[in-house]
Amino acid sequence: MTIYDYLNAYTGTDVDYDVVELENEYNLNLVAPGASKEDITLKTEGNKLLITSKPSYEIPIDNIRKDLGIVDLGFNITFKLPESVNTSKVKASVTNGILSIILPKDKNYTSTIKVD
Repeated sequence: MTIYDYLNAYTGTDVDYDVVELENEYNLNLVAPGASKEDITLKTEGNKLLITSKPSYEIPIDNIRKDLGIVDLGFNITFKLPESVNTSKVKASVTNGILSIILPKDKNYTSTIKVD
C-alpha cells in the first residue's frame, strides 16, 4: 500500500488535505480555516493519527450557510498511518489556515518478515 492508500482510508469529518512523500518523511497538509495552535489537538494511537480542531468562535447553527464560503466549524479526523511512520517524532504547525504535519519515516523500518 502507498501513503495515499493509507490516508484515503480516513474516518471523520470531510477535510481538504494533501500529502507529499519525500525520502525521509511524509508532509500532510490540512485546511483549518481560522484555527490557531490552541484550537488543534493531535495524538497518535498505534498506527492512527487523530486530529481535532475546535471552532475558533461559536456560530449559532441556524446562521450557517456553507454555500457562502468557508465556515469554521472545527473537525475530527483519523488517518491510518503506514507502519514506516515514526509516530514518536511527528511534528505539526499551523500557519494561515493550513495545518502542516511532518510524519518522519523510521529509518530502521523494514517490511521483511522472518520465516521460522
